[in-house]
Order: sequence, then structure tokens, then C-alpha cells
Amino acid sequence: MAKGKLFSALDLLWGFFQVRLREKDVPYTAFSTPDGLFEYLTIFGDQSDFCRAYFDDLFVFTNTESVNDHLTALDKVLARCEKEQLFIKLFKCTFCAEEIPCLGDYIGRQGIRMDPDKIRTIREWPTPRTKRELQSFLGTCVYVLKYCPEFASLTAPLTDATRGKSKNERIDLASKQLEVFHELKRRLTSPPVLAHPDSSLPFHVKTDASDYAIGGYLFQLDVDGHERIIAYGGRKLNTAERMYPTREKELLVALHAMRTWKPYLIDKPFYIDTDHRTLESLLRQTTCSQRLARWLNELSLFQPRFKWIPGDTNIVADAIFRSPQLPDDEQPSHVSLGSLLEQLTKMHSSTTPDEAFLNYMRQRPSIQQQYKHLYPEDAIFGPLLRHL
Repeated sequence: MAKGKLFSALDLLWGFFQVRLREKDVPYTAFSTPDGLFEYLTIFGDQSDFCRAYFDDLFVFTNTESVNDHLTALDKVLARCEKEQLFIKLFKCTFCAEEIPCLGDYIGRQGIRMDPDKIRTIREWPTPRTKRELQSFLGTCVYVLKYCPEFASLTAPLTDATRGKSKNERIDLASKQLEVFHELKRRLTSPPVLAHPDSSLPFHVKTDASDYAIGGYLFQLDVDGHERIIAYGGRKLNTAERMYPTREKELLVALHAMRTWKPYLIDKPFYIDTDHRTLESLLRQTTCSQRLARWLNELSLFQPRFKWIPGDTNIVADAIFRSPQLPDDEQPSHVSLGSLLEQLTKMHSSTTPDEAFLNYMRQRPSIQQQYKHLYPEDAIFGPLLRHL
């Protein structure tokens, strides 16, 4: 519906059970569960270039300003409903509008925006006084986190406030936690309008990680090179993940982005913009832990192109965390994960690890200078340098 100008929404009665599947096709829908073998007896809604169905909801859209074109599309949909004896709840329908409610959001020609009812609910939410109330607030916010940059870092202090508390135990939020609570409400009650994804354009992901959270956002570039943000994402790190080296956290946040936005990224090349060039050395190493091997195996399902960017250009993603000190003349470069994985799996029996490292150093005269800038970010050398 990204290029739609006029929209209509129809809601069907008993939408799950109105259209029977052809008897001969029923066996092909079988699937196995722990409770036994099941088969579909009904089908999902019809799809076309002007109509989308999701369970019992029908969404009609046309790509021109012409009302007549939209009425023609509506007539085809309603005629099909009449033929199949599908009944519509008229009071829940919207016709010929510039935006319509769709799966918890509002979709229109300008993009995707948050449901005003959700905005009002969050705006009127009182200060939580118990663990249950705070968890209820955070649970509500999770449903709309795609509208909020830095969501994971903002909610981390509030999540910590629930630790070790019973459900109805009173919670007195500290001044910092109250500040975060009101800031989160402010951001979610003035959310941005997100862009429609365009399958004809490449997708980009900007990521970053800190000591306590990972985050980033999915976007595409318009004809003028401006970012069109499709969704924000992120989460808090657990205790074990907080101990990971910085470069592994950067790989973890890239993997999290691929999991979160898999429907957009799974079947085509896309770019991951990151300001941590240490990630390249992690992908190039010839030995790895079992955890890293699992990550690389999952990454191999995708077609990412890592794009190294200076930290001071990673404004939105890096606002949560910090700006690494890279050389001023550092230019963005691209690394194919496929080629890195191929190198990772190749071992030369005639070359020892020490010899391979020396050969690597000889082929790259500037590598020592690059390492010099990366030492402050290293999990081992960074604290030592700060102590000195």
C-alpha cells in the first residue's frame, strides 16, 4: 500500500470461517504439532494489486487521486464478497479516506503513524507506584517501540527498578528514573511518521551498541539521498551479553536487526552502516567460539554488505552511546559477508597462525595506525589506557 492515495477498510463477520478451501487442496495444508496433525479447511482472503487481506480485514487502495478508480476497485471487492456470501460490518468500515486504521497503526499517503488512541493512553498514564503498574506501562510501550529511537536505553533504568520486587510491592522511582519515565512519555506522544517501505529500493540499517543496550533503525534513501526511516528497534542487554567485547556487541546488534526486520532483509542484499571497523577483524578471524560460529551461521542466511562509516555521521544510532575516534579521512567502505565467511572457512595447512598474522600485517602497512585508534575501545586495553 506504499503508493496508495485513497484507502478503504472493510471488516468481515466471521472472517476466519467464511471461505472454504477446495476439498482436494486440504491435504496439502497439513502441518504437524505436538497435539497431532492439523489441516486448513478455510482459506485466507483474496489478494490483488489493489486489495490486501489480513484474517477478517480487507484493505483496498488505489495509486491515483481519482475517486472513480477507487470506487471501481471497491465495486470489484464488494462483488466478490457478494458472490462468496461474505458479510461486512458496515459500522467498522472506512471508505475513500486518505488514511485508514490498519493492524494497530494508521496507514496513509504520508506514511505510517501511531494510533491516536495509543498516544492518548500513554499521555494520560499516571506515575507507576507498583511493579505491576510499571510493567504494564512498559508492556504498552513495547507495542509502539518502532516509533521511538533509543527505546532500549530509555527503558533500561525503568526495567532495573522492577528487579527483586513483588508484583504489588510499592516502587518509589528515583529522580533519574522519573526523568526517564517522563521523557519516554514525551517521545511516544509526539512520534514521527514512518515511511512506507519500497521494495524497489535497497534497505539500510544503522546500528550501535553500548554497555547496556543495543539499538538501530531501518531506513531507505530517497532520490535526494535523505533517510526515510521505516522503523526503530533495540533491546536491553542481559547480564551475559554485557560482558561481551565491543566488537561482538556490534555483531550482536547487526544480528538483532536482521531478526527484527527479517521480512524486509531476508531475500535481497542490504547495507549495515556501522562505525566499528573492529567488526571486520572479527569476521576475518580463522578461529572462533561456538557462540560466534552460531551467529555467523545465522548471518549466512542473509546478504548484508557492511558499510563502515565515521562515528560522527552515525548520529541517530550513536546518540545512545558514543562516537569512536576514527581518522578524519576515513572513507566508508563495503565488505561482503559472503567473502568474509569464505575466508573464515579456509585454512592453509602450510601456514601457522603466527605466520598468517605477520603476512596480514606486511600486506597492510597502515594497520598499526588503525590499531592505535582502536585500542581505546578494546575490552582489555581500553580500561588499562584510561587507568594510565
